[in-house]
Amino acid sequence: MPKFSGSAGNEPSLPDAALRTNVCYSKLAEIIPVWMIEVNANENREASRFERLSHWIKLKFTRHEIWALKAARKVPLLALFAFGTLRLWFFLPMIPIGIMSVALLENTGILGAVLNMVLGLGGLAIIAPWFFRWYFICASLMFGRTKMAQSKENEVSDRLERLVGAKAALEST
Repeated sequence: MPKFSGSAGNEPSLPDAALRTNVCYSKLAEIIPVWMIEVNANENREASRFERLSHWIKLKFTRHEIWALKAARKVPLLALFAFGTLRLWFFLPMIPIGIMSVALLENTGILGAVLNMVLGLGGLAIIAPWFFRWYFICASLMFGRTKMAQSKENEVSDRLERLVGAKAALEST
């Protein structure tokens, strides 16, 4: 049974709450104080290699987005070229998917064609909002409007701060 640093010895104190524990009690505990502590299971788990790799990729992509925004704001007429560098993050991982898609078309006939169409339209539905938002940001920069770019830069900066904080948490495990 865990010991508490509370004043009466049977109830948790603020230092116990600072250890990220959830302190619970029931109606019966109002009469007889019986404290139960649930330990956060996530803090005892070490990050896997896949989680670290995924986090590293997100961090690098976010830093690249910030670079593209700053480059686009510095030379607005070439903003689309800065945005074009971000496409690399989507086209390189698509190479194995493209090879699989060709193999699927060659070996499965009409079923493969339908499956490719469904996967392609689904991917397009996911990528299109991201693509067009960036396109409109670049177009607005070309015409001298910076409000959308500033909004996107604030959003990406906040995401980068969260990722850097999460990176520190990953490295500490």
